[in-house]
Amino acid sequence: MTGIVPVRKGWVRVESGQGSWMLSEGAVSGLGPVVGDDADPAELSALELECQTPAARMDAVRHLSRAEHTMGQLSRYLAGRGYSAGVIEAVVRWAGERGIVDDGRFASVFLDSHTAHSPLGARRIRQELRKRGVPEAAVTAALEQRDDASLFDSLVETVRRKYGRLPKDAAFRRAAGYLTRRGFSTELVFRVLAKALDGSGGEPD
Repeated sequence: MTGIVPVRKGWVRVESGQGSWMLSEGAVSGLGPVVGDDADPAELSALELECQTPAARMDAVRHLSRAEHTMGQLSRYLAGRGYSAGVIEAVVRWAGERGIVDDGRFASVFLDSHTAHSPLGARRIRQELRKRGVPEAAVTAALEQRDDASLFDSLVETVRRKYGRLPKDAAFRRAAGYLTRRGFSTELVFRVLAKALDGSGGEPD
């Protein structure tokens, strides 16, 4: 082996010409003097899996207890902690099987938040969820559950509150720009503006 490099508290990276392995300090101390010795890649890989898996599971549970995350976000978090690709894949699968992480649930929570407090149109919802690694099927399923009537009413109220006191032309122009930037369709934008600023219009079909 060519060296042992500290990675973070309690962890080091054992390096050799055949590869590198992130191991706990306790695991390395159990190996005895190793620098300069011949490395056994199979032995070190097995030891890496053995000591990384429980630690990665604990990190995953702790991370997910703070907020909902996608499987992709969890993978990136664990990679940032230095875990091996095989351990990350296994731990993400383990978390998914136990419902600790769920892309469909994340999509529903995200959609609810951006309907009640900061409405986004379907186009923006898809863009934002794709960035977070949510599969297309989960995005579509979440959008299908959205209450279009409640969304329409929320948008009407938002436009009235933000733009209702402006001159009519300015109100229409600024409200249209606001709704379009947030990813709403042209058809829905016109319906909302008609209802909010003209007192006419109606809910989308």
